[in-house]
Amino acid sequence: MSADIRLSPVEPRTCRIGGETRRRGVLGPLRGGVLAFALAAGAVGLLMILLTRSWLVLLGELAVVALVALAMQRRTAAGDPFLATVRDGVRRRVARRTRADQFVQAVDDNGRVSVPREVGSVDFLGVTTAERGPELAIVRHPQYVSTVLEVAGGGDGLLPTRETNAFGLRFGRFLATLARPEIPVDQIDLSTRVTTTSPANYEKWLADHASPHSSQAQLADLYNLAGNVAADGEEYRTFMTVCMPITALGAAARRAGGEGLEGIAEAAFETTRQVVLEAKRSGLRVRHGLTQRQLAGLIRHLYVPDMPIDAIGDLASPRQAFVPYTAYDRYLETQSPSGVDWYHATATVPRDGWPLREVGVRWLEALVTDITPSTIRTVTTQHRLVPKSVMRTKAALALTLDEADLLKQEKRGQVSTGEREAQKAGSSQLLNDLLHAGAAGDQVTLRVTVSAPSPVDLDEARDRLTSAALANADFSRIKWLDGRHHHGHLLTLPLGRGVKR
Repeated sequence: MSADIRLSPVEPRTCRIGGETRRRGVLGPLRGGVLAFALAAGAVGLLMILLTRSWLVLLGELAVVALVALAMQRRTAAGDPFLATVRDGVRRRVARRTRADQFVQAVDDNGRVSVPREVGSVDFLGVTTAERGPELAIVRHPQYVSTVLEVAGGGDGLLPTRETNAFGLRFGRFLATLARPEIPVDQIDLSTRVTTTSPANYEKWLADHASPHSSQAQLADLYNLAGNVAADGEEYRTFMTVCMPITALGAAARRAGGEGLEGIAEAAFETTRQVVLEAKRSGLRVRHGLTQRQLAGLIRHLYVPDMPIDAIGDLASPRQAFVPYTAYDRYLETQSPSGVDWYHATATVPRDGWPLREVGVRWLEALVTDITPSTIRTVTTQHRLVPKSVMRTKAALALTLDEADLLKQEKRGQVSTGEREAQKAGSSQLLNDLLHAGAAGDQVTLRVTVSAPSPVDLDEARDRLTSAALANADFSRIKWLDGRHHHGHLLTLPLGRGVKR
């Protein structure tokens, strides 16, 4: 989905992130489900006409078809399909009646702590390769296994163009290496957690580093400054989630002589170690792999930000990290063990919201480091890795469909808005980039969760994020998952969840 188009070490390196502004298909933007519904409705209508032999039935069927066609073309003010909005409304009402939008932790007869329904069936394991070696948390999902690493961020501020270009190139090679068929990794998630700077931490830093010869007036000014840090300062921590298909791990475990869940966990540990080595070669500084208790601390912090990530003294398993919550239309309300309520909202970038023009390699900087005043948020980019051979076939098909779409537009004499041409340019660029030896497919998605201690503060945080995304990050629109924020929040947890997971 992304394709580098400029490789000069002197000029700013750019890439094309978007490229699919409208759904591709032999029948245009129609989905398979819509086509199946139309065929079924036509068959039922034809059967009714044959049975009743009534013109009124025929006219009624034509009226229904016309109404459905109008509903399919209609869009809301936010740009979402009208039928999808109706579907989400029905799901929302069903969730309220069945209380599927609420979670209260419970313990079953076997002493197993429950997790939210949307998390599904998961097992949390801890694996070490030596008796006193470091533990790595392994999360087994129904179809894949995930691990989490903490990595050092690249930093903000002005960087030399050559350094920025080199880092972007190395990161692309890192993803291309992991996309090779012999490496059982199919997805990498990078999540940056942004929190306000704690005045208490800053005061402690001042106490440790202040000169003993400083006057009382100087120290008073410094501590007064520490009290104002939270309004302007931010702290950043970045985590990488490595997702590995369980079938591929099973094959690797059998080759190594392992069996069952234990063998899969050991294979996941070795694969994660290989990812760490490739990350270091690419310039990423991996700090450590998360243990079960550290993963629990991270998950709980994402639900209740007043509990620090490293406050893990009362946690033994990630299952204990899920706090009670209730989902409403515009936010997810969570209850902290300290008694503080927090409110969260999650946004994604829809298909037609991605930038159509080329952007710089630091195009997400506006969402990570450039939101004022300081806003608690999690910015997650998900990279679905596709082997080169598979991606080349998809790119060739996409270019063929884009060419056909442009020919239809020309024959009809339609005035172009430029979107079809931009989509074709993206697929053409992707196919050209796949000719390079170290290239592979990367399907990118973006999710952002903002958090605040009150609904009013959350509305302001939503406005700030929307403004930064549209004005500074070149998105044409973002979509808030209203009515489904308990599902949306899951997308920014370090569990590797996505649209198909």
